[in-house]
Amino acid sequence: MIKWIVGSALRFSRLVVAAGIGILAVGLFQLDRAAVDVYPEFEPPDIQIQAEALGLSAQEVEQLITVPLEQDLLNGIPWVEHIRSRSMPGLSAIDLQFEPGTDLLAARQLTQERMTQAKALPNVGTPPIMVQPTSATSRIAMIAMRSDTVSEMQMSVLARWQIRPRLMSIPGVANVSVWGMRDRQLQVQVDPGRLQSRKVTLTQLIESTGNALWVSPLSFVEASTPGTGGFVETPNQRLGVQHIQPITTPDQLANVAVEGTQAPTLRIGDVAKVTEDHQPLIGDASLDGAPSLMLVVERFPDANTAQVTRDVDAALDAMAPGLAGIEMNAHVFRPASYITTALRQLGIAGLVGGLLLVVAVGALFISWRAVLIPVVAVPLSLVSAAWVLHLRGETLTTMTLLGLAAATAVVVDDVIGDVAQIRSRQLVSSPDAPRLSSSMGDLVAARRGPLLVASVVAVLVLAPVLAIGGVWNAFSWPLAATYVLATVTSLIVALIVTPALAVLLLRDGQQELRAGPVDRWVRSGVDRLAGPVIGRPGWVGLTAGVLAMAGILVATLAASGPVLPTLRDRNVLVRVQGAPGTSLTEMNRITSVVAAEMRSARGIESAGAHVGRAITSDEIVDVNAGEIWLTVAPGADYDATLGGVRDIAAGYPGLHTSVGTYAEDRVAAARKKVGDELVVRIYGQDFATLRDTADDVASMLSTLTGVLSPRVEPQVTEPTLEIEVNLAAAQRRGLRPGDVRREATTLISGLAVGSLYQEQKVFDVVVWGGPGIRQSLSDLEALRIDTPSGEQVRLGEVAKVRIAPDPVAIDHNSVSRSLDVTAVVNGRSPADVSQEVTSRLRGISFPYEYRAEVLGDAVQQQADYRRVAAIAAVVVLLSFLILQAATGSWGLAAALLVTLPVAVTGGVLIAPLVGGVRSIGVLSPCSRCSRSPYARLWCTYAGPANSARSRGQAPTRRSAKPSGRSRHQLSASRS
Repeated sequence: MIKWIVGSALRFSRLVVAAGIGILAVGLFQLDRAAVDVYPEFEPPDIQIQAEALGLSAQEVEQLITVPLEQDLLNGIPWVEHIRSRSMPGLSAIDLQFEPGTDLLAARQLTQERMTQAKALPNVGTPPIMVQPTSATSRIAMIAMRSDTVSEMQMSVLARWQIRPRLMSIPGVANVSVWGMRDRQLQVQVDPGRLQSRKVTLTQLIESTGNALWVSPLSFVEASTPGTGGFVETPNQRLGVQHIQPITTPDQLANVAVEGTQAPTLRIGDVAKVTEDHQPLIGDASLDGAPSLMLVVERFPDANTAQVTRDVDAALDAMAPGLAGIEMNAHVFRPASYITTALRQLGIAGLVGGLLLVVAVGALFISWRAVLIPVVAVPLSLVSAAWVLHLRGETLTTMTLLGLAAATAVVVDDVIGDVAQIRSRQLVSSPDAPRLSSSMGDLVAARRGPLLVASVVAVLVLAPVLAIGGVWNAFSWPLAATYVLATVTSLIVALIVTPALAVLLLRDGQQELRAGPVDRWVRSGVDRLAGPVIGRPGWVGLTAGVLAMAGILVATLAASGPVLPTLRDRNVLVRVQGAPGTSLTEMNRITSVVAAEMRSARGIESAGAHVGRAITSDEIVDVNAGEIWLTVAPGADYDATLGGVRDIAAGYPGLHTSVGTYAEDRVAAARKKVGDELVVRIYGQDFATLRDTADDVASMLSTLTGVLSPRVEPQVTEPTLEIEVNLAAAQRRGLRPGDVRREATTLISGLAVGSLYQEQKVFDVVVWGGPGIRQSLSDLEALRIDTPSGEQVRLGEVAKVRIAPDPVAIDHNSVSRSLDVTAVVNGRSPADVSQEVTSRLRGISFPYEYRAEVLGDAVQQQADYRRVAAIAAVVVLLSFLILQAATGSWGLAAALLVTLPVAVTGGVLIAPLVGGVRSIGVLSPCSRCSRSPYARLWCTYAGPANSARSRGQAPTRRSAKPSGRSRHQLSASRS
């Protein structure tokens, strides 16, 4: 079959070469537009649901939003593996993680059908929304808006109603969240004392304000049903009636009369302050110390980073004429810049590598024709493999690059080996030997057989790597797929294109490949080394054993570096977290100070920062957390600059900081979901009971052999103002607990009573207490609450106002509160420890409705190791059987199999110097090395170079110092 393929390629050699060059040209053209990213998609399919409830505490968010959503709507959706949620002040975020391979669109449809029932939730915030699916490294651009002449509220109006919709219309953009958004509002700021002096109740003010507008969300006011204008029918035409809203400014709203008062001229402005302001902030942003808005653009999974970035730039340029006086800085974070720089450096490295290949081949064979064969065949194999991935819709990432790098040696070996075999044929040919074209099929077919089997074995070696589960599975599959595809492509090119090139360029053997000085020097050195070694197999085995033991020792003792390649992205992320309960104003001040010091550090070009979160953002944090985004100058020393940044961050002991790149940060966040410790999770409702139960479990774990340092997950709290109505005191005043809550909520948090529709924009109208009545505990106690008798009572007289600790965030696992007890397992099997812990837990008496389970992190990892070991054993057995079937010799198959550890030794010994033994950048070339010993040893001892064996005759013993034609033949086969 192989001989027929080669023969067909030789008959149509000109057509084959033309087709190969055409494929190379088209592939290069299309790969220039291929989707490129740093990492592949490594997050499992999941859906996040967010519900904003500004003004609610973490426990209120849990009770009113999270629990009804989880237990009544989301629990039981098909294909869901885990349900996790976080309830924090003002936000409920629920994550649904689905089984691997789940169709995300189908999962979103099923989830959306459940979400249609969310209207039954209490009206305490915005309706819950399902966040758009985003990439694992979703941020594609961060755009800072700042101005010296335009206010932040005016910029917020532009950002919300003009810029964000334009950016959301770009293909590939999934979400645009705005940090520091200050929504324009008309606020009626209430002073209960002024209301009392004019005999006006808060309810009257709310009704008057709501009825002054066309539309109100309050069902108890007339504006909840605004009605329509209708039309007027004349004899000749029908005229529609349209009502024009006369209220657009605070002064116009202040002139509206108050309902139900004896004074007919009493206006809203007489009893309250009507002003234009913004909502309470949940986050803020700055750039180089100046206040700004920060637009964070996120992309869909597998969207082309470079293309989406270009489209975002084009949209900003198109909107620039309408943004006079506003500076738009789109380079706060721009991953496309790093990708562009990396591709440029990769192109330079590829060009240098190609030149080195040309020089090396030219030094081995003094013939430009011989040089031209690998110049065409090697790029054709690699480009064809990458092109096939592109046509399948795959994103080209660093894992793809590593796969191509690992396969490059295979590709070069195939091409150079074929050229060397042609030269070997010329050396042993007599003047009346068959022409090159007539014997090319035999030559290539004889060489393809061993290499084909060796390639199959090398692919089998990758099977244990692919069996590793978790996050690393998303990285290993693209690498392996690229390596296999490039290897197969190389075999196809070697079967079809390389023989055709050889026939066309070498003109049927009339152009002899003359050996260069390097070739003669290498052959001479190999012969001097190989001659004595061949006669002393014992020394060879001893040396191989020593090298193998050295590799095992280095792999065991050497410090392991990062698994993934270290990125030198000049966009640096610094995470900053303050103490729980820190105010937004203080966190802004602290972050600005840290950012200013980092901005002044050597090598830093700019520093942007944002604190807290934004609506539908990718950060589920409170205002005590922030991020600083640094840009390292192009000419700066990268390592020294990051070292300086880390030193500055370490100089603020009250802050928890981390420094790294955005991509590495996202991978680290994904890895946190899978730990390597023993975890016992206790489920329950009351925090105190959970803590006591967890302490009991930790005490039990400390008595087990092999279980070290059991610790209970800390429950972080922050000070919170609690208001508890005194039922007896409220009853004496004729008040109900709900009345007290509603009045206090309106004064403290505000109540949206309607909306203004102006210039295709919508603005809220809010009744709210003035800033002077809601600044401290004593202010809250002094709040005046209306009673049914028309008098007012202090809040402190009908309710107890106190400061008490409250959870910073409440996490749910499997729709229940939980608390984890973690421990390190040492000296025993995690599976045995897990079994013993499970047995002990059955003997513990838990409180009613409380339970505990052992999670499978450490156990699952051990199961993964066992699965990998089992697959590795199967791979070794299959490889041995394949080699035996191909060579027909059990001894030779065993010898070929034993060479694998020796071949990998070189990569293991050098690994500590280039990233660690566990680095994928080291492991990928080692997987390529597994192919080399099979092909080379077989070609040497079982391939066509041993003509006697190839004819089925008994092989003759080689002399210790081969000479003449046999010497060249042996050297050529080793090349």
